[in-house]
Parts: sequence; structure tokens; C-alpha cells
Amino acid sequence: MERATDVLARMAALPFTEIATLTQGKPILVLSPHPDDESLGCAGLIAQACAAGVDVHVVLLTDGSRSHPNSKEYPEARLIALREREMAAALVTLGLPSGRLAFFGYQDASAPRKGYPMRQAAEQLAAYIRDHDIGSVFASWAYDPHCDHLAAHRITVAASRMVPFRHLAYAVWGWTLARTTWIRAQRIRGWRLDITDTLAIKRAAVECHMSQMTTMIDDDPDGFILPDYLLDLCYRPFETFIQVN
Repeated sequence: MERATDVLARMAALPFTEIATLTQGKPILVLSPHPDDESLGCAGLIAQACAAGVDVHVVLLTDGSRSHPNSKEYPEARLIALREREMAAALVTLGLPSGRLAFFGYQDASAPRKGYPMRQAAEQLAAYIRDHDIGSVFASWAYDPHCDHLAAHRITVAASRMVPFRHLAYAVWGWTLARTTWIRAQRIRGWRLDITDTLAIKRAAVECHMSQMTTMIDDDPDGFILPDYLLDLCYRPFETFIQVN
């Protein structure tokens, strides 16, 4: 075991590479646990890949329906529709062509992490990868501290046993792990992508998720808002991608 902050320091010091190395000239897929993770973790990657003419696909794992569970103005169905629209707007901002966003539709905080339900999700992901000739899948890091992020990682690992692709991981909430957190010691391999030139686009994409950035949904005192400390980490001039296989 080792301290999470030591692992994060190695992740933040990985060598820089170009978008061509990350995509290998093949279609890529970003698996987003919730509507906003694609922008927080991979906006620079998506923007640069689209600009380079790479065939980019984004799959949303869950529906984001639990961010404001007590809102009367935005009951579940209306909140899901809002968050899907926000995500679509963010991806347009990043240059993603229409028809490249797919929804798996699992309920927020309920993505399967084990057993037959997880295998079903992995089969669905593997079929999408096969149908679109995906070369690399970018999914959330195994140590991101949220059940849906862990599910996205495990589903991707399971899918990699069904169809060949390169699996790379990105951290979102993992960057906030405390020094007192211990995780399994691991070799960190991968790259950083310089997003200095696309950082303004990344900010604009994140800001499309207004329900998560502001108090626009003001009738739920327990409603979620992205904290500044997380945004500061996500707005650094690089994105990190860890090679899983």
C-alpha cells in the first residue's frame, strides 16, 4: 500500500505526448460515469481529437438523476433530460459531431459493479466498441472515489476481455484523495496531454453543465454543486491518462 498523494504526484509528472499517440490514429471512446465527467476529465482530449479528425465517441453510463433528489421543480425525468441536454451542449462546444453520443441509461449511483449485471453492461460496451471499430477506450480511474466511477472502470476491464482495445484511465475525483488515503501500490504508466491551447474550450464545456455549476436548481438544499477545489484541479493545463492495458 502507498499514500494516494504519492501516486497522484507520479500521475501529475507523467511525460507529455501528442494527441496522435493517445488515439493511435483509430476511433476512440470516452466512457463518462455521469454527465460532466467527460468535460472534467477529458475535454482537452475530446477537443484535440475532434480537431485532428479522429472519430470520437462518448458513452454516458448513468443518467445523473441523483444530483438534486429533493427538487420539486426538477423531478427525475426533467432532471435527466436537462443533464442530457447539458452534456450534448458541452460536446458540441468541444467539436463532437452529432450522432456520437450514446446513453446506457443506468440510474445515477446504481451502475453495476459486479456479477451478471456488470457483465451485461460490459457486453453492451463491447458491442459498441466492435460496431464502431474503437481502438482506445478512456474510462474513469479505478481509485476515483465514487461507485459509478468504479463501475465504469470495472465494466471497461470486463469488456477488454471480450473485444480487443487499449484501455486508458482518467481521474476526476481521484485527484482530491487525501494524504491519509492509502491505495494499492501500483506502477503508473501513461502520458499527459498538454491542453494549454484548449483550456478555454474545456472551461466552456464544463460551464455548459449549469445544473452542476450554479444554483439554477434552487429548491433542493441538498443539491450538488461542483466544488471549486475540484474545478481548480481539472483546470490545470494538462490531462493525465493512465495505461491500464
